[in-house]
Amino acid sequence: MAAVTDLAPTTLHDISLREVRTRDAFVRWSVPLDDDTACWAVGSSVALVHQRAPRPLLPSPWAVLLGRRPELHPLVAALPGLIGAPPAGVTMSADSYDLIPADWGLAARGHWDYMATSTAPQVSGDVRIEPVHDVAVVNSVLDADNADAHARPGDPDVQCWLGIADGSGMACVGALVTTHNGGGHLRAITTLRRARGQGYGAALSAALTRRGLLLSPEVTLGVYSDNVAAIRLYERLGYRRVHRLTSAARPEPLDQLDVC
Repeated sequence: MAAVTDLAPTTLHDISLREVRTRDAFVRWSVPLDDDTACWAVGSSVALVHQRAPRPLLPSPWAVLLGRRPELHPLVAALPGLIGAPPAGVTMSADSYDLIPADWGLAARGHWDYMATSTAPQVSGDVRIEPVHDVAVVNSVLDADNADAHARPGDPDVQCWLGIADGSGMACVGALVTTHNGGGHLRAITTLRRARGQGYGAALSAALTRRGLLLSPEVTLGVYSDNVAAIRLYERLGYRRVHRLTSAARPEPLDQLDVC
């Protein structure tokens, strides 16, 4: 779950993607492990370039740039030459995003924290958490208070939807999905405004995390960096921030939502 560390030497060089995966949870679970993924390093920092399948509406190639600003600078400068052109999109350590040249033509589309845990949190016994199979019920909650949710019923990577109902109907829903490499990942956790402040989001997140740990030894999630309340909730459940990231892409992709 630790971020990439202690890679050497300090000059730009090829590096095995498998080696980087052992050091970094984001790479381990979200970057495809295939022959089409290229990887370079400078010191402890890395640049990876891959295609965005199985979500082909996002532009390709997509670059992942993780690490320390002084080391990312030469990686950014070298990347167009290494792959023949600037990438169509990036996910990058947020504090170094300003290194991206303007002529790459990218527009920032999300500032978010990538978090992970390997610990099963306790689930409150005060609420009833149940699987939700009714597509209309899930969509009604998402449409009401999370229209830009990064998961919807019918998405092929969704393993399950769980929910919490109150006296007025379904009040909280969330999804467990699988990542490129089979990891459990939480998405679209949504509590209706009328039901907030009752601990539903924490209880549902804990239940989804426990299910996710049956799929993989770590469970991950992405949360917008300015959502301080949600970040604190996940920290209470045992999640730790692995990276603070900025995602950006050319402005023409059809799938505007999935930057994570």
